[in-house]
Amino acid sequence: MVAVFRDPREITVTLSAPARERDRLRLVLTAAAAPLARRVTAWATGDHDVAVRLEDPRAAELTAPEGELPLLVSIGGLGDGRELLGDWQTLGHLLVASQPGSDDASVQLAATVTMLAACQPENRLHFYTRARPDSALEPLSAHRTNGS
Repeated sequence: MVAVFRDPREITVTLSAPARERDRLRLVLTAAAAPLARRVTAWATGDHDVAVRLEDPRAAELTAPEGELPLLVSIGGLGDGRELLGDWQTLGHLLVASQPGSDDASVQLAATVTMLAACQPENRLHFYTRARPDSALEPLSAHRTNGS
């Protein structure tokens, strides 16, 4: 999985796929995902990936046994109101930054760390912060990795 975009009315998942498999994958995804949403559209992206959009997803159909879904973390909000999600296992290291004087990065990082802390064992979560003492990151300072 490359990325997931989500808003209240649709979910778009972008998948990496070999060139020879893209056309077949578009057809399979469209058919397989049909029960999950009112409308399903799949296409090859400009980045040579395959995307599938679920419009008006059916929440009851999107459930899966625990452990069978990737842990998706919010990477940020897009200008059009959608939320960009990424697979935590695929991301590896994550850097959140913003313009000086903006609270955007600290608010996003606080939300990401809080969500990860709720989903991951303490020994798998290491983070470092560098921010003003009065920023939204200050409450997280008690949980930082040694040396931060």
